[in-house]
Amino acid sequence: MHSVLQVMMSAGDSTAVVGRTISDAVLEFRFHNLYVHGDKRLSKDEGRCKTTVLGFGKKSISGIFRYISMLIIFAKLYKQKPSLIVAHRYKCVDVSSFLSKIYKVPLVIVVHGVGEFDRSYRARKLNTLVRRGATVVCVSKYVESYIKSCLHEKVKNSLAGEQIITIENSIDFSLKRSEQVSKQSARDNLAVDNINKLLVGYVGRLANVKGVVDVVDASTQFEHGGVHFVIVGDGPLASELTKNADCTSIANNLSFLGFVPDAYRYFKAFDLIVLPSRSEGFPLTLLEAVAARVPFITTDIEVYREVVGNDKVFYTPGDVDQLCERISFMLALQQAGKLDSFGKEQGLQIESKYPFSGFINSYTRLLERLV
Repeated sequence: MHSVLQVMMSAGDSTAVVGRTISDAVLEFRFHNLYVHGDKRLSKDEGRCKTTVLGFGKKSISGIFRYISMLIIFAKLYKQKPSLIVAHRYKCVDVSSFLSKIYKVPLVIVVHGVGEFDRSYRARKLNTLVRRGATVVCVSKYVESYIKSCLHEKVKNSLAGEQIITIENSIDFSLKRSEQVSKQSARDNLAVDNINKLLVGYVGRLANVKGVVDVVDASTQFEHGGVHFVIVGDGPLASELTKNADCTSIANNLSFLGFVPDAYRYFKAFDLIVLPSRSEGFPLTLLEAVAARVPFITTDIEVYREVVGNDKVFYTPGDVDQLCERISFMLALQQAGKLDSFGKEQGLQIESKYPFSGFINSYTRLLERLV
């Protein structure tokens, strides 16, 4: 059985969720999942899938430190020559390209979003690796367009047939659905069981690029409008957002729950989920909402147009009035008893468009071709 080394930043990253999904479901290969950051005690060997957590510091693969880290990693792995290497996110690419060159095995770069190669030295690195034969997997057509825009004309003209490909993210919808608890249990776990309003959820990092400020601002317009907002997650904006909410009259209309482990298990607590991102590669949160059959509203950005394709649920990023119009539309559906069927229809369309079997078969074919 051929072996695949996957290099990822940390187990908590959404990109690492994709990596773990691949290693769990592509049964034709052995996998060694290598995480740069995290608790080393989480390392384990489960036969076909091995996990190694290096426990490096945050700067370990930045600047000159990355060369030291490469040598340490190679020292740990030199007896475990893989058949190929898969790198998730740019900072793992340097490490992986070094190992790929030493072991003389194929390199796969999985690109999860746009902007990752905007810096000139990163774009140069990408062009060099593609010219040397690396395969680039993009998680959406939107990301594929971005990657091709980063390549020099000479490199693009020399591409092999399937060197830049798109494999859209997916999840095992049936498995996720079985892990998601009922609406009442979810509300009990999140301590929102006594709220008799349209419960609007945001789940994700509290960061500018995720657009969470739109959700907080929208809550000010529904103070007496039968809507309650719940923010699940942590991040650089956490203290600022909670402080501002505490200073306004909408504190009782908005709940900050902080980081919730395995938050997808409680998605059925919500009547509606808002995905207000300014930029995404392919959103796993959307797929988890689909598994729960919870209706959603998204920003009108390219990747959501590609995935969702329904302008009834779009709003312009930063346009809080338009977001509130969309929420009011969903509230009217709830009052008419039609919101659940709307969410079910949304879910069925996307689940059929991005089947888990297609995702796994595509990765299986790719890895088999490269080895």
